[in-house]
Amino acid sequence: MKEQTMSNQNKAQKQMIVDIKDIFFEIPPYQRLYEWGKDEIETLLDDMKKAYDESKEQYFIGNITTSKKSENEGEKFILIDGQQRLTTLWFIGFYLASREYEWEKEITKKVWQEFILKGDKLRIAMPIRDKEREALENLAKKIQKSEIKPNKEKKLELSKDLQGIHQKIIDAFYYIELWFNGNFSKDDNKKEIDSKRLNCFANFIYTKICFVFVELAQNTDLNRFFVRMNNRGKQLEQHEILKARILSVIQQGGGGEWQKYAKIWDLCSDMNKYIFQSASDRNFLNSENESGEKWGIDTIISEFNERNAKNAQNDDTPDKVESIIDFPTFLLHCYKLYSQDNSVSITQDKLLEIFNLSKMDSESCKWFIIDMLYYRVLFDYFVIKNNAEQGNGFRIRRLYPYKDKNQKTYYRLPEDSKLVADRPLHNLAMIQNYLRVARQGDRQNYHHWLTPFLQKLFYAVGTYDNFVKYFVDKGIIAIKNDKNGKWESQVQKSNPIWNPNQICAHFAGDYDEGKQDNLVKFLEILDTNLAIAQLSDKELLNETNEAIKEAQKYHAETPANIDFNSLLNNGTGTPHYWFYRLEYYLWKNGVENEETLKIKDKNFSAIRKNFYFRNLGSIEHFQPQSEPDEKWWLNDKSEMDTFGNLALISRSLNSSLGKQNLDKKEIDIAKEGNSESLKLVLMCCLKNLKNNDIKANEEISKAQAHQEQMLGILIKSLKSSQ
Repeated sequence: MKEQTMSNQNKAQKQMIVDIKDIFFEIPPYQRLYEWGKDEIETLLDDMKKAYDESKEQYFIGNITTSKKSENEGEKFILIDGQQRLTTLWFIGFYLASREYEWEKEITKKVWQEFILKGDKLRIAMPIRDKEREALENLAKKIQKSEIKPNKEKKLELSKDLQGIHQKIIDAFYYIELWFNGNFSKDDNKKEIDSKRLNCFANFIYTKICFVFVELAQNTDLNRFFVRMNNRGKQLEQHEILKARILSVIQQGGGGEWQKYAKIWDLCSDMNKYIFQSASDRNFLNSENESGEKWGIDTIISEFNERNAKNAQNDDTPDKVESIIDFPTFLLHCYKLYSQDNSVSITQDKLLEIFNLSKMDSESCKWFIIDMLYYRVLFDYFVIKNNAEQGNGFRIRRLYPYKDKNQKTYYRLPEDSKLVADRPLHNLAMIQNYLRVARQGDRQNYHHWLTPFLQKLFYAVGTYDNFVKYFVDKGIIAIKNDKNGKWESQVQKSNPIWNPNQICAHFAGDYDEGKQDNLVKFLEILDTNLAIAQLSDKELLNETNEAIKEAQKYHAETPANIDFNSLLNNGTGTPHYWFYRLEYYLWKNGVENEETLKIKDKNFSAIRKNFYFRNLGSIEHFQPQSEPDEKWWLNDKSEMDTFGNLALISRSLNSSLGKQNLDKKEIDIAKEGNSESLKLVLMCCLKNLKNNDIKANEEISKAQAHQEQMLGILIKSLKSSQ
């Protein structure tokens, strides 16, 4: 017997593709989009071919876990686990259904065509991904009508029929055909497919590839199942489970709008892209798109997907960016601001534990998603992202439009030279870069400063009431007050005017230079207060909570007397934060007479202007510990571990400098180009000056004179924030 009944009344059956020929599947909205790449696809195909070559009776590829939909929907199942694997088999079916074969036995071309499309319905449905559904449905119908023919090079190129959808799906079709061309060609030219061999392999896949088809009991609590599956190392992550729970709450509230909110969630979830690829802060469109149509929520989501697909195909578009935080962390920042709960910490591995859905009904879940959308727009507009293709990649970039030779509009990132020329924007990026490396918190993507900064933007760019009013005015949200005085929100199903450029323009585009300088000042004050809290052994979470609470009138604390000598004269044990802080204020304000300071033929002032922040992890002794008796920088060995003889640099640079004397170090540091440490460059500049040019007291060493100058900058930075 194939079937066995499990103790909790789940059903498990060993099945082949031939056994599920009458079943339809649906990918639920909380599942991630298709994301298998070349390696995973080729591994599955290689494993199946190996089993075929070895003439195995069966080849097992794992479990497919499902939940049957209501009885009146026939043989339709929700895919819970195994989505990537089954979807890949389905994509392979598109290829096999498109080929001409010398068919044998019971395997016919019609069978493979029905594997991808039965009647007029796709065998795997994607209910909130209309663009993907439509493209795959059209391709399947063309295959059914035998309209797909190989080109002159004997290639099908099915991926060309799928433009404008999720790029991973397009890539999958390309990799599948590439694999078959490489493994079933008649000759080394890999042009013409050996139809006899392919027919046998197709027969093997259809009748010999097996999996365990698990049908969960009708009364299964899917939320609990997701958690249990996640704990066992399955594919769902905590934020995907959270999405399922929130959408479930919205669904239970009625109105059938959960799919709209699921789309907004998906828009926000990819932190390594701009949420609106059509959003430019320089050239705003009117309330209509380029074809003159009004913008509805479905329209803008389609536009978003289309822009992404176009840009992905354009190799000249440098839109590969990396966010400083991941999506679970962003969710926690949003939830902390939404809930106004001071106890919320940004700890992503406790995401499900922190989110208190017991206090959230359908309407509050909707409002949370709307809030999240707003914060994502602000995040993209005012927070740095990394361009991985550039060394100095962390900048605030705003997409701008350009037209190709066919006058089609694309959106791309500006050149970095333009970003540096925009001083207010560059200054805001620099303070964030500094905080990115100096305030990583207890984990790399914590970022203590980000929650208060988002709150500051919330108040500075548009109040909550203005934000809601804007969405109401544009018809995106309908507000009504029921008889119990309860406010409700509703994403309109009609065709509301919603242009992403207008949203950015309204909430961010009119942000002038003075206001952006105010944001810099806010972050400087926040950083200073966090530093004072650290020195007082206070909980940093309390300080960030205070900054959130007082975002509109936040002011710096008065620092107590700080014994910097005992704090900073600790050699390799000196806290890295104070090096980073010094570098920021050296970059911002420079030093006196810096135009006269040079390292070899390079001017300190020029080096300072090209400086950028990096993650550094090694403290360098300028005068090496192996040469403590040289007295032209230090007076004696006791000064070896003082702040005036230290700099924070990368481990690789520290290793290359090694135990070199000061002259050799200066040569290597001058060669470096973009310096890792302005403090280190400054020490090189000072060592060549005459003593009376840098110190008034002849009894102190150059290192001591340098230390006093640096401590003066740090002390001034604490006071200037007030």
